[in-house]
Amino acid sequence: MAGVRTFLPPGEGIDEERLDRRGRLVSWLMARGSIFYALVVLAASLGKYGAGVFPSWEIMRAFAQHWQDPMSSPLLRPPAGYLLGSPTSAVVAGVLHLSSARAYLGFHLVLAAAAIVAPFALQRARQRPELRLALALLLVGGAVPAVLLDWVGSYDPVSLAAAAIAVLATNRIVAGVAWAVFAFNNAPEAAVALIIYSVVLWSADHLNALERVGTAAAGAICGYLGVRALTSAWHGGESQLTMLSHYGYSRFLHDAVGYWPIVTFSALGVGWLFLLDRRVWAMACSHWLVGMSVVTSLALPLVVLDASRLVASTLWPSVLVVTDRVISTLSRADIVALLGRLLPFALVVVVVLDWDGTLVYAGWDYLLHLLGFLVGLNHSPS
Repeated sequence: MAGVRTFLPPGEGIDEERLDRRGRLVSWLMARGSIFYALVVLAASLGKYGAGVFPSWEIMRAFAQHWQDPMSSPLLRPPAGYLLGSPTSAVVAGVLHLSSARAYLGFHLVLAAAAIVAPFALQRARQRPELRLALALLLVGGAVPAVLLDWVGSYDPVSLAAAAIAVLATNRIVAGVAWAVFAFNNAPEAAVALIIYSVVLWSADHLNALERVGTAAAGAICGYLGVRALTSAWHGGESQLTMLSHYGYSRFLHDAVGYWPIVTFSALGVGWLFLLDRRVWAMACSHWLVGMSVVTSLALPLVVLDASRLVASTLWPSVLVVTDRVISTLSRADIVALLGRLLPFALVVVVVLDWDGTLVYAGWDYLLHLLGFLVGLNHSPS
């Protein structure tokens, strides 16, 4: 891109002696490795959110117990049949015989932790210290850990981990497979995410974006066809829109209007501050992401009950695209200033989610109770 300044390695492009205390802290953090970030981000996420249980976890566990013929379980009858469209973690749990309550929730707690730290395992983050810190701040101050930890037992870890791999993988085949996994695990969510991703990527690269968009689309189509074939073989599965006729639209409209501010903030968390920083706002892709984030936050609550979860998940790939572009474009001095300003907000901001007109925040008490259940001290996870 014309006029673009690539990021510089630590120590170049900035006078370390002139940094203020926050700048020195940011510079020190940039020198830490991926394992450090994975451990700190996971600890900070658990400290902020604790861990709670997905409201429909027993239905998903029944899926794991009957993964070869899920419609034999009465729990998966309409309207819960739409959960058949998110089969990956439940089927894996079933194949691995992790279908008891403790094994199922323990397995999904591990999956949630893995999805939170997945970006730091990728080569692009391992080789770029500025990107590692930016990802850490957007995770700690964003909605992804809240979605994953407030709803342990859900299918979200597969979707969010696949989305991170799809965007940050340097190999196009790996990226395409990741998009396929994303769509296989939740086709409607992946479709919305793909639309936003394509718009944001096009705004940044124009014709140069065609290859990446084509790879993503091809992978998503393969994933969609795969899950459609599987649910057809099971003779079940509906769209989540089935919930509209089951509950009535007035319930969706009431919750959407009443909780729009919370849904909108939880869509990006401190990502809003990141995108609206003057250095980032100067880039066209940030304009498009902000616009698409507002539209998604307003539109999705009209047709889904778990609005915060779905909005945050569909925006995550595009947040990663813009973050990668910002780190590749700004000088190291600007990156230090930007991330230094974001750091205190990322540490203190807590994202509260909306689910069906209820505010969701698990907290430490629930985490301790869940851990007690997993080791046999409690008889129930809730």
